[in-house]
This record gives sequence, C-alpha cells and structure tokens, in this order.
Amino acid sequence: MPAKKDLNHIYTSLIEDYGNRLYRLCLKLTYSKVDADDLFSETLLKVFEQPSKILESDYPERFLFSTASYLFQSKKRKYARRMRLVPVVPLSDENRERIKDDKDVIEKILQDEMYRALNYFIEGLPEKFKLPLVFYYTMEMSVTEISLTLNVPSGTVMSRLKRGRERLKKQLMEAGYDEQAIGSF
Repeated sequence: MPAKKDLNHIYTSLIEDYGNRLYRLCLKLTYSKVDADDLFSETLLKVFEQPSKILESDYPERFLFSTASYLFQSKKRKYARRMRLVPVVPLSDENRERIKDDKDVIEKILQDEMYRALNYFIEGLPEKFKLPLVFYYTMEMSVTEISLTLNVPSGTVMSRLKRGRERLKKQLMEAGYDEQAIGSF
C-alpha cells in the first residue's frame, strides 16, 4: 500500500485531470445540479476507497466513468423500487408568461424546448441505450473507449448508439418535431 502522501498526490491529480469530465458526465446522467453533485461526490468516495484499483488501472478515467455509471444505475434501481412501493404524484406546471412575437426569442424557446424534450426522452431510454449516447455525445468518448468503460464489445456499442438514436428520433417525431428541426442524429 502506498504512503498516505503518495495517495493524496494521486487523488489530487485524478481530480485535476478528470474532475471536469466526470462532473459533466454526472450532470448529463442526472440532469440536475444537486443530483450531479451527489453522484460526483459518491463516485470520488467510492474510487478513493479502493486505492489499489486506481494504482492498477491503466485508464483511470474509464475507472472513474465506470464507477459513476454503476452508482447511477444502482441509484436508479433503488429509486424505481421505492416508487413501486410509494409512488410520487407530480405537481402540475404553472402557467407561463406570454412572450412578444420576436422571431429570435421564439426560435430560442423552440430550440430549448426541443432540448428539454430530448433530455426527457434520453432519460426514459433503457440504460443500455442511454449510457452509450451520453458517453458518445456528451463525454465525446470513442466507441472503443465506451466499449472498454461498459465492458461490452465495440459492435454492441455501435448497435446501441444506432438503436438509441432511432428511438430518440421516433419519439421526437411523435412529439411533433419535424425531421428538419431534429436534424440528423
């Protein structure tokens, strides 16, 4: 076991080198700053509890991402179990203010609304499609990096990316967005 001083240096360099990307991943997985903060902290705590795995890992970034992914999936399973026992009834949205007929403002609102819809649909995807999409588009990881992080073959990652994009496109089309607004996934 390395000395405490060496571990502190390793932990500091991990956070400096990969902290921003890990936090972006946490944000993309949770869609909430508060939940992302929690997931980020839990991931670092879990990783720091296992110094031997950090030292043995050739790719510490993958180890961090895999740990965050595992913790997120675990938390979602626990939440789903709780919701089956005690469902939460969502509150209705309040009426929104009317906005002047300004083309730029309307375009921005429509674009923001589409991103909200896209994030909502991504959140509803099964984890096997959601994680590769988040890793690929948000974390800008290659197919090979994703396959190593999720421990699945590259072909499986490519297939899940394709099927995930198809599902998102179909859901956006059903929600009323035209192909031109959606663009090419």
